[in-house]
Amino acid sequence: MQDQDLEKIRHSSAHILAQAVLRLYPQTRLGIGPATDKGFYYEFDVDFTNTSPKKLLIEIEQEINQIVEEELPFNQVFIPRDEAIDMLHQQGQIYKSELLQQISDPEISFYKTGEEFIDLCRGPHLLDTGKVGGIMLKSIQRVHWLNDESRPQLWRIIGIAFKTKEELIKYQQNLEGLKVRDHRKTGQDLAIYSFDNNQGTNVHSLLNHGVKTKNLIIQELAKTIEADDFKQVELKNYWNKTKFFENNLSGYYLPTDIIELKSDHLITNNQLIQALELLLPMLESEYQDTGGQVVKIYFLNEYYKQNPATKNDKGLYELGLSEQVIGYTTFKFSDYKAVLRKQLEYLVSFYRKLFGDNLTAILKIGDLNLLEEAATILIDLKVDLTKLQESNSYNISFLYRDIYERDWLVASLELNDSLNDYLTSSYYSVIKQPNLIGSSEFKLGMFKIVFIENIEAMLALLIEQFAGLLPFAITPYQAIVLPLSQEYNSYARTLTKELQSKGVRCLADFSNRTYKTKLDNALKLKYHYILSVGEQEEKNKVMSVKPASSEELGLMSISEFLQKL
Repeated sequence: MQDQDLEKIRHSSAHILAQAVLRLYPQTRLGIGPATDKGFYYEFDVDFTNTSPKKLLIEIEQEINQIVEEELPFNQVFIPRDEAIDMLHQQGQIYKSELLQQISDPEISFYKTGEEFIDLCRGPHLLDTGKVGGIMLKSIQRVHWLNDESRPQLWRIIGIAFKTKEELIKYQQNLEGLKVRDHRKTGQDLAIYSFDNNQGTNVHSLLNHGVKTKNLIIQELAKTIEADDFKQVELKNYWNKTKFFENNLSGYYLPTDIIELKSDHLITNNQLIQALELLLPMLESEYQDTGGQVVKIYFLNEYYKQNPATKNDKGLYELGLSEQVIGYTTFKFSDYKAVLRKQLEYLVSFYRKLFGDNLTAILKIGDLNLLEEAATILIDLKVDLTKLQESNSYNISFLYRDIYERDWLVASLELNDSLNDYLTSSYYSVIKQPNLIGSSEFKLGMFKIVFIENIEAMLALLIEQFAGLLPFAITPYQAIVLPLSQEYNSYARTLTKELQSKGVRCLADFSNRTYKTKLDNALKLKYHYILSVGEQEEKNKVMSVKPASSEELGLMSISEFLQKL
């Protein structure tokens, strides 16, 4: 099917969706309804709050199917500008009226669907509604009009359309296949984590496999950033219980006898103070050796949610207590561009290694020159930019789109370009200022890099992305040795120890269960390699190798297996 034809189907489906909503909710005010790369959506100003999202989508989808069956023709009509303004005003379509103000044409293009629905639109469209073979609504979410946070909130209904019903059925079957990847099931099947409702809603415990995977993720990150002289430190969680519950906030709270904190500074400034207390002595002591080069630290940060979701179990995505990896790096502001490029390269390289190319960036940067420089670097790194926005802050956010087409914040970078002001203000007088800072030789800047926004959520994303067969570098155990019977336990133990000494994360199953039961369990836990040993293997000092993702490789010696790895 041509791309042009697909666009017509998606665009026409958006109109069908709008018509269905107006039939069910006649007072609805319409926003925009474009075709997208994945399907279509339409935005509505209407009160949907008394209906569950699932029931609402089913209700609207039924009306959509009715409109498709009616085979209503799409017809383009042109209305003089003044008449178009009057018509939209009489209909109460304030958002369409706003869009019309941006069109200078003397005659305005509309499309009619049958005789009951008309929409401001240039097209293109199908001949009639019956030419859409199948429409499926996927989700509903809250958005601001024109993505402006100062404007009213609307409901965006998202869908996908197909040329034939067979394509819709195939798509639905694929969705069913994705359900088995849900980490809430797979994660427990893999012994990654467990939960006990007696502890409370969304209280989960990482098991051995989960803890090892989590630590390996952090180690993979550390390999990259420590090679560039990031030093790991530990910042303690000081917090004031009263403030914690009053503000529903989390993070670092200095004891009240040291400094009086304002409520809007509870998180960032406490972290900042602690980070600076570590960074500044390093700046002072290392400045002569590095010539003002960047000083870098990173640490694990625990953060709390006072009221995690209570209705639905979201598994590892929403816990009461989670961890993230945060870094701070100071630098001479004249080196801003080079330092920024290096930080962005870390993040892009790390996430591509784990997730591939499903990474996009949002830039919110007040200074236009800094915005352009950051955008240029990300374009060089082949990162899609979903949004560039001038604002009073400086923030680069990285989003990962998962297999369910949900976007997750995975990392971010913030700039403090006036660190000198922080250090000389009376608010931070608790910090002993090195003589270096009083110098007018250079302007000091600092990046705060959230390398991993939520380690537990990342674990869930990886489980779902790879259907439990985690990337080799971060899988907790890369191989398992299975003796055919207890008679071969001794050889299995020797083999396991030798593989471990060669750097392979390996374990053996010495239980008295049958070989088939052990094999079934190993397949369920998705070890990358299953190494079976029996009489023939022991005699020839080899092992029978079966990868998780392909057919058996046959007999191999340890050296041959290591070469395969």
